[in-house]
This record gives sequence, C-alpha cells and structure tokens, in this order.
Amino acid sequence: MSQNQPEAAVSLKRAEMLPVTVNQVMLYVIAFWLVLLFHRLSAYFFAQLDSLAPVFHFYGITTSQMGWTADAVIAIYLFGPLFLAFIGFYLIQRWQILFINGKMSIAFTLWLSIHALSRLLTGGISGLISQRELSFVFIYTGVPVIISILIALAMFGLFLILSRKFSLPVLLASHDQRLIDEMPFRRWQIRYFLFFPWVIGASFVSIIHIAFSNFQEVITQLLIGLTLMTTFFHLRNDKPEYNIPIPKQFKPTIKWPLFIIGLILTALVLFLGR
Repeated sequence: MSQNQPEAAVSLKRAEMLPVTVNQVMLYVIAFWLVLLFHRLSAYFFAQLDSLAPVFHFYGITTSQMGWTADAVIAIYLFGPLFLAFIGFYLIQRWQILFINGKMSIAFTLWLSIHALSRLLTGGISGLISQRELSFVFIYTGVPVIISILIALAMFGLFLILSRKFSLPVLLASHDQRLIDEMPFRRWQIRYFLFFPWVIGASFVSIIHIAFSNFQEVITQLLIGLTLMTTFFHLRNDKPEYNIPIPKQFKPTIKWPLFIIGLILTALVLFLGR
C-alpha cells in the first residue's frame, strides 16, 4: 500500500474486502427480489379485483382482458409503488432504532430502503422511457406529456435528496469505525460497500430482465447508480455525525446463508413469474 493512504488502510487488506462485497451483493439481490415480488403481487392483486384476468410474471403482469379504466390503472400501477415508497422512507428514517433493537441489520435495511424507494421515485422516468407501468398512470389520467416528464424528474430529484440519508448507514455498516473520521479513506472504502455491490447486483438482475425484454428494470438500476453517486459525493465532502454505538467488527467472512438465500429467492421468483 502506498504511504499516502490513511493509516486505517493498513488494517483493511484488499483481500478482506472480497467477503464484504459478496455479502453486500447478496443483500442487494435479496432486497431487490423481495421488493419486486411485493410490487408484482400488488399489481396482480388489484388486476384481479378489477376482473382483468392477469397473468403474473416477475417482469410485470399481462392480461388479455379489456376494460382498463383510470381507476384500475392507478390501483394496479401506483398503489404498490406508493406503499413501497412509504416503507422505504420509514426504514431509512428509523434504521437506528431498528438496528439498536436488533430487528434488522444496517446493510439490509439500507438496500431494502433503496429498492423500495426506487419503485416509485425512479418509476416515472423508467416508465416513460420504456412505456410501461407508471407511464400508463400518466396516460390513463390524461396528464400531458410535458407535465408527466416534470413529475417524473421531480420524483427522481426527491430520490437524490433522500440519498443523503444513506450516507451514515453505509459507514456504520462498514468494517472499521475509523472510516467515519478519515475522509481520504472513505472514497476507497465506499467502493466495497456501495459501488461494487451495486455494479454486480444491478448487472445480475438487469441481465435476467434483458432476457425477457424488460428494459425498464435496466433503466431503474442505472438510476439507482446515479443516486448512489450522490451518496458518495456527500460522504466525500462531509463528515457525518452519529450518536449510536458503533457495532463491534470482526474480520469479515462470506456469509454463505445469505448466498444460499439469494440463489433460492432468485430461483423462486423466476419459477413463480416465468
């Protein structure tokens, strides 16, 4: 290691970052499938209520029935993302209490919140580009195209603003408490806890959706990446304040149960929604 690296880097060999990244990728994938499964099931449920005879797929629902109305479209494509956005906002606001009470890990809470918020806050842009889901809400409610674009941009802007709240959980879920205080080292460390997991996890789910010509999810994953970049620049420029106990850290190891759960959940979702 070069001499200009912070002292904390000495205690964090690059080899130790492999299990950290693998664990974060698995949490990313698990959180993604859980959120997506709820999103699709909510759309399927409301389509059933409207007697549209939906067919469930992990990449969306299909139906051969006519009778789509504005109320039906709002229920099918808006209520699920709205509820998920509420859950995501709640998690990122209350993650300290959830962590202190031992209910959820910081890392899983972080990824679950990001994916839950993205269903709504990136859905406007990805929907308009791919002509899917939330774009139908704009069309069936008669919102002009220019207003639809402005609403979609505003929702994504809100996502970028909320991304500042991701900064502290990212650091407190890391391997060394000194990362919070040593600004030059944050940029090096954040790769293993945020960017590498996003690159690998987003590529994994995007490849699956591309195989089914669902490019909306690819756009969503890219927009999540842009949001994480905002988190990164916030971490680089400002030292976050915290008032909760730092979790005692040990040498990181790959948590194979997470790996197995991620693979099982991926297989289950693909089987149910094929």
